[in-house]
Parts: sequence; structure tokens; C-alpha cells
Amino acid sequence: SGAQAGNPWDSLPFIEYYRAKVKDTAIATNTFWNLSTVATGAGSNCFQDKSKLLGMVTTNAMAYDGGSPSYDDGVLNYRVAGLHFMPDGVTPVRGTYSLLMRSEVARCLYGLTPAPIKATISIVGGNDSVVATTSMGERNGWLSLSAAGFTFSEKNIQVKLSQDAPVATPVVAPTMAPATVPATKPVAKAITITCVKGKTTKKVTASKPVCPKGYTKK
Repeated sequence: SGAQAGNPWDSLPFIEYYRAKVKDTAIATNTFWNLSTVATGAGSNCFQDKSKLLGMVTTNAMAYDGGSPSYDDGVLNYRVAGLHFMPDGVTPVRGTYSLLMRSEVARCLYGLTPAPIKATISIVGGNDSVVATTSMGERNGWLSLSAAGFTFSEKNIQVKLSQDAPVATPVVAPTMAPATVPATKPVAKAITITCVKGKTTKKVTASKPVCPKGYTKK
């Protein structure tokens, strides 16, 4: 860990000023942990809950931004700086950076939705071609980002956050069951016959007409 950028003497320009004078080489290595809190919440209401740990940034850089990463145009920006070589003047210093933040705070701070967060991490700055190892995850209510293996000059660690667009739920219009029409029995066709008995004649009309007793069908 190292000095925070934004102090009365800004550590990043301070390192850049002496870089050429010391041949971009550290005179010694000294590892120590410096823990501090952001008491004012960097002006954001998202940091006002003081009852629990909301997030943590760690880095082995000589100088670094002391607050949460800035969020511009969908990208998290975090500055780190250091000398390029170890005291032997040959071995490059390998940088590490990690960010751990409660998911609810990240969503509040950066205006994200409850949908899962995706991220890509890149190291910007300097003219070396070393590719850093990066990772991102969201688990158990915490968002974690890390980068390791990059060499130092002044570097911007940029994290591109994205979320899948919500899937629209198709609206299905209710369907009306067709009206049930009561079945009707077919109407039998009426038939008329003529029945006679002696000189008496009768007409009988029915679906199945039958002559009365004693009459015969004519």
C-alpha cells in the first residue's frame, strides 16, 4: 500500500516528477498496511450506513486514489502509480488491485438495476505490453473486482460495468371460450296419408302416420 492521491501534496505527480531522476527504480521495498475509512461517503448518500462495512479497496501501489472509483460513461476509473523496477533495476514491480463492495452499494452508487452485473477490466497507461490477470464476480451480496500482474508507471484501472437488458414478458390476451349452442334435435318431416273405411275417408298427418283401426291406407 502507499500514499493516497488527493492529499495536500498529490502523490501521483510527485512520483512522475522523480521517476526519471531515480531511473524509475525503487531504492527499497517496504510493505505495510494503511487502513482508513471514507468518513463523508465521498458526497454520496450510498455510503451513509455506518453500521457495517460497505466496501474495501486494496493495492500494492506506491500511490493510489483514496476513495471509491469514479464512474464516468459506464466505466469505473481508479488511478494507481509506482516506480517500474525493483531495487535491482531489472525486475519489474508487479501491481495488484482489488475492489470489494456490497452489491447494494454498487447499485446505489452507479445507478444499476437488480439484474446481474457483468464487467470487463483493463489497465490503461504506460508503454509496456504486459497483460494483467483480471477477474470479476458477484456472490453472496458482494461485488468483487481484481487485477494483478501489471507493471507500474501511472495506470488507470478501468472497469466496464454492464447488465443484460430486461427480457420483456409477452402479454397474452385472454381468449374467450366459444359460446356453447345447445344441440337441437332434428325435426321429423310430417307425412300425410289417406285412410278409408267403406265410404268414409280420413287423412292422417304424422312423422310416421298409421291408419286408425278398421281403416286401410288408400
